[in-house]
Amino acid sequence: MKPWTLAAILLFMPPPLAQASTWHLMRVASEQLVFVGDLPAGTPSAPVVVRVLKSYEAPVSLGGWSLHRSATLDYEIDCLSRRYALARWQFHQGSLGQGSVVWADDMETLVFDSPALGSAEQQIVEATCAR
Repeated sequence: MKPWTLAAILLFMPPPLAQASTWHLMRVASEQLVFVGDLPAGTPSAPVVVRVLKSYEAPVSLGGWSLHRSATLDYEIDCLSRRYALARWQFHQGSLGQGSVVWADDMETLVFDSPALGSAEQQIVEATCAR
């Protein structure tokens, strides 16, 4: 485990922008930490919104713009179909949802998709729907 990963796990305090009362470490990868916020009790019969925080070891960008170190994402999850859609996002200048927001937006129309096998999104859908 890299030093930044261990430090982030030990020192992480939920930022005000993240707005989740409890964060659960969902995935530790070589260059990314993924946390999921409060999960619904029981298996939801209607789509639910789950807040996700992704933090990167080094800054990342989208096609060379919106350079950011972390992202707060709201996924709408449909447990009946085991699919998810990105509903809204905030990209943060700093790690763990800290620092200035460099880009925030939301989807006008949700596009549901099946998560890729082994992905963080698959873990999030499974954790949300397996309660």
